[in-house]
Amino acid sequence: MAVTPNPFTPAFGITPPKIVGRELFVEDFAEALDSGPGSPCRAILVTGDRGTGKTVTLNLFEEEALKRDWVVISETLRARLVDDLVESVLPRILATEKPKPEAFFSGLSFPFVGGGVNREKNEAYPVKETVRTLVFDLAAELDKQERGLLVSLDEVHLGYEDDLVPIVQVVQHAFRRGLPVAFVAAGLPEAVKDVLNGDVLTFLRRAERMTTRYLTTEEALTALSEPLERAEVKVKRQTLREIAETTGGYPFFVQSAGHELFRAARENEWTLEGKEDVVDQAMDKAKERLFQAVHDHETAGLSPNLTEYLLAMRNANSATEIAQILGKKSSTSTSRQRAQLIAKGLIKATGHGRVEYALPFFREYLTARHDVFDDLKPPRTSARKRR
Repeated sequence: MAVTPNPFTPAFGITPPKIVGRELFVEDFAEALDSGPGSPCRAILVTGDRGTGKTVTLNLFEEEALKRDWVVISETLRARLVDDLVESVLPRILATEKPKPEAFFSGLSFPFVGGGVNREKNEAYPVKETVRTLVFDLAAELDKQERGLLVSLDEVHLGYEDDLVPIVQVVQHAFRRGLPVAFVAAGLPEAVKDVLNGDVLTFLRRAERMTTRYLTTEEALTALSEPLERAEVKVKRQTLREIAETTGGYPFFVQSAGHELFRAARENEWTLEGKEDVVDQAMDKAKERLFQAVHDHETAGLSPNLTEYLLAMRNANSATEIAQILGKKSSTSTSRQRAQLIAKGLIKATGHGRVEYALPFFREYLTARHDVFDDLKPPRTSARKRR
């Protein structure tokens, strides 16, 4: 018997079954493709916290381009990306979109009796192809066909600047020539900030900025309910609303919760009504996936100072109180730690001198992982007692 596939996608970069909270992004980009060169949304930078749907947003942009029969180059920024584009990616596309004409020959020679024929191509000024010449050649060919080229680049940061700069510069010059080229890229907030603050990639400062966000309770409810309804899963809407509220609108957690609810329903004759314990177990599994896929990743490699600050926040939200827990004389002494954690997207400022965790269930996560952080627990004595 065939197994009904799970419609939810708690994996990074996979487009979920129900898209919510991205509709305006897609509309603006689609309009830009239809409006021709010069439209501001033909260059877009997508940023947002991990798990909020940056890569999914790129997927949606790529789908819009494909609907219009555009060619899409979809890549993740990495070492030797430009070399791969020049040596394999672009030549393969050009071989399909613009087959080379038959070579012409300047003459025939017979090197030895009974031997073969030497064919000499007359090429007085041989040109070495670059990413710029190949992109321009492709874009010009697509322009003749009333089509275009979308370059989509994920995980943008300065770690591979030698590959990022040439790609962006090619796109910039394609824009200047009025070629049918669009560019979309995504990265974490701090990484994108570093890219924009550099002196080389000033073109990107003029790109449209789109920030992925947490979903509202109603959006999270829609993302959960519609796929479950299509699968004919019986579950009370109030139960789903409570779960939507529990997720905090964090897109990855919404998908993880939906995934586990669907699994539980499949194992219980497609109904979750009156089975609160089954729902609770499903949410526990979803939460553990959140811890492993997001929280473990975000805390890996944190310095002891930053980890101590996070642990101190379990008992305080005031910068002054956190400093006291850490044995510091004032909050000024911990301002650098606070700023670094905000930049990393682990905490957020909520008012004058106050902070809170930015990721859902982070306090619970730190407690659940106390064995990992035992050696980094901050002292609990106050500054006065230590003197």
